Parts: sequence; structure tokens; C-alpha cells
Amino acid sequence: SASAGTIALVPIDALTPDALALVVDGHDPLRDPARTAPLRAERWVHAMDIAIVDVVAAALGWDGPLNDYDPAGVLATGDYLAVRCAWAAMEAAGGPDSALADVRHLLRAADLTIVELESGLTSTTTPTPCVHTFTLVGPAAAAQSLADAGVDVATRAANHAFDCWDECAPEQIRAETDAALAAAGVLSAGTGEDLDAARAPVVVAAGGVRFAVLAYEDIATGYDAADGVPGVAHLDLATLGDDVRAAVGLADHVIVAVHWGVEYTDDPTERQRTTARIAADAGASLVIGNHPHRVQPVERIDQMLVVYALGNFVFDQTWSVETQQGALLEVGYTRERMLGYRLRPLVIADGFRPVLVDPASDSGRAIFERMWTATDRLPSP
Repeated sequence: SASAGTIALVPIDALTPDALALVVDGHDPLRDPARTAPLRAERWVHAMDIAIVDVVAAALGWDGPLNDYDPAGVLATGDYLAVRCAWAAMEAAGGPDSALADVRHLLRAADLTIVELESGLTSTTTPTPCVHTFTLVGPAAAAQSLADAGVDVATRAANHAFDCWDECAPEQIRAETDAALAAAGVLSAGTGEDLDAARAPVVVAAGGVRFAVLAYEDIATGYDAADGVPGVAHLDLATLGDDVRAAVGLADHVIVAVHWGVEYTDDPTERQRTTARIAADAGASLVIGNHPHRVQPVERIDQMLVVYALGNFVFDQTWSVETQQGALLEVGYTRERMLGYRLRPLVIADGFRPVLVDPASDSGRAIFERMWTATDRLPSP
């Protein structure tokens, strides 16, 4: 646009998603209350009696609210997988906390932090060792590590949700994962005792704003929930709109997380885009995609933001540059609307550990160039 590259100082309630909100002196306007900003308006009246202050403030028109604008910040990640060589590296580094050391401050700072949990978590059997396999299950200790890092919701509708490396049944892994997350205080979306429970939203109050989180899987059918059958919520385009509309009645904003798309590709499929349009038409505020293991485009559909894939977050796919890259998504909300969003590029170091990179560095620029180039390739709706 004509104003591209312009820096402006505006009231926080004037923020829109078309502008990038800058962090100034550690203050994030997408997350932190206006009253804590280093640049803020303050009004002072000195008087002997508080009643006089009230009279003076009213006479000057100062009796309205000032600096009480409190946005809620949402943070979302790409695929988290504490298995295989990633788990072996964590064990060698002292445990699962080591994986999140470089990003923990951001996860904790958000009012609502959502992580896409790629696999189940076991407390009684063996996590998947560092071998070439696609049977993926992580350790129950990862649940407490996520909680300690500030994770509020794990979206669990994924094609490896109930894999078991050691001989056991999917139902055992589902129960152990449920127990591990519940004990750690992490809420779970996208699985349940039956289809209705799996499709039900998780409702969270965060920063004075209520969010409803729905999660779906669109890759495999082996762990699908059904009537009277526990499992994951498989994406059904015929019922997605009904789910979103029902969730709209429970919260200020509805977030839809979908495990979808084609692995190792930069471009979303038409089914991904159709899913996003259905969610937008039904009133969702945000769609977060994962599973491609590479970053994909960002799109605005009316008032809704969709990030088609955030890439890998904690993962051991060290065989390509692209699968060792990802992004953190930060979005600011009031009860009424989205203020804006920010993407923070990251690379996976040592085969398991996400590390933030400067967007202007070679690594950061390459991540964003792939996202924006793919965004430019999106056909018009």
C-alpha cells in the first residue's frame, strides 16, 4: 500500500490487522494492558480530598476510562512431537523442558497458548525410540513440561494421536494422554469418549476474553471417534459450520485447529481453503493449520485469519531445511475483534529445540519469503 514502511504512533484501540504492532521496550500491544505501556497518557490531579479530584476530573471531562484497554494475546505453535530422536535428544539434554528453553518466555507471556500435539503420551509403555518409524508416541513427562512452559490447550486431533510403539491398544494411549494432560492442567481439544465429545469445543477465559477451541483431523481415519466410540474428531465439512456456530454462542471468539493438507508442500489444497471458508462463514475468528511440516500461506477471509500451516515446532525431521523451520503465531483480541497478528520465525536446533531467528536474517527471511510467496499464489476466492 501507499503507507508501506511507515511507522506511526496510534492509540491501541486504533490497531487493525493491516498494521504490524511493534513491541516497544518489551511492551506488546497485542497482549499487554495499555496502562503498562512505556508510552502512555496519564492524568494527575493534586487535591486534599478525593471528592475534589472527582469534581475536577468530571469538569475537565476526565471521568471516562483511560489506559484500561486490555487485549488478550493468543499464541499458537506448529507440530510438537517429543518422540524418536527428538525425545532421545531431550533425554540427553536433561528432559523435555530443554526443548522449550528458548521460547518459554513467549509461551508464558501469552494469555492463551495453544500447542498442536502430534502424538499421544504414554506413562506405562516405551516412547518411540530414535529409529526410523512412523509409529509415534511420546512420554507422559512432556505434558508437565508443556504446562510449565505456559501451554493452556493442546489440540490433539492428529493422525498419530493414539499410536503405540510398545504393544498396547490405542485406547490405552488415549487414556494415558488424557490423564497426563489433566494432571498437568493442560486442556485438550479434538478427542473424546465419543463423536459428540470429540467435536465439542474447549472454552477458555483468557485476558478477559472467552475463546472456544475446536480441533479436527483430516489425514487418516484409523482413530476416528463415532457414536459410542472414543477417538479423534475427523473433519466433516457437512457439520463443521454447525460446530462453529454452536461455539460462537459460547465465546467471544472461535478458534479452529485443523490437522490437514499435504506433507512437505508450501501450498494449501482446495479442501483446506474450502474448510477455511466454511469456518469463516460460520463465524470463526481464527483457523490454525498443521501437518504439512512446512510453513504455508496466511490469508484473511472477511474478519477471520487463517494460517494454513505453521511448520514444525518440536520435531526431528532433520533431513531438509524446510522441515527444520516454522513460525509462532501471535494474535491480539478484544472481546469484539482481532487487533492484529504477528509471526515469529524459528528454526529447530540440535534436532529438537525451537530457536527464534531474526526476521531479517537469512533464515528468517527465507521462512517469510516462502510464506508470502505462497500467499501471493493463492487464487482469488
